[in-house]
Amino acid sequence: MDILSPYRIDLEAAVREAKLLTLNANNDFFAALDQQEILGGDLNVTIGVKLMSGGIFRLSIEAEGTVSVVCDRCLEPVELEVSAHDERDVASFDAIEPPVDMVSVNRDGTYDTTWDVYETVVLSLPIQRTHEEGACNPEMLDILSAISADMPTEED
Repeated sequence: MDILSPYRIDLEAAVREAKLLTLNANNDFFAALDQQEILGGDLNVTIGVKLMSGGIFRLSIEAEGTVSVVCDRCLEPVELEVSAHDERDVASFDAIEPPVDMVSVNRDGTYDTTWDVYETVVLSLPIQRTHEEGACNPEMLDILSAISADMPTEED
């Protein structure tokens, strides 16, 4: 089974059923994507779909859990808490003049939310991703300290 197939949603059916889609974005989800930012994770993802006027669908994406990324300081994996929310508008294939910057639903009425979920999670992460003070790999910190001691300063 394609691990990403649950993220391809029939939007009209989702509106008719009026229920939230609940998924788990785990290590397999992140491994299936062509990306290097997130090493793995365990997220509960909820996607809601609402039909707006003019053939526009509003997707509401919520993600809660943890992801593993590379620590900016010691380059070892670090686990970060995620609490992310985003809304996206998507035009149906036969929408009347959708905005130029809006993506469209496939001809079969489905929309792949995979990258929307991924981008929502990545954008919720802090800019600097590090372990808590004192939790970094001490060997790497020693190497970094030695390298920075050898670097010329502005006074040099």
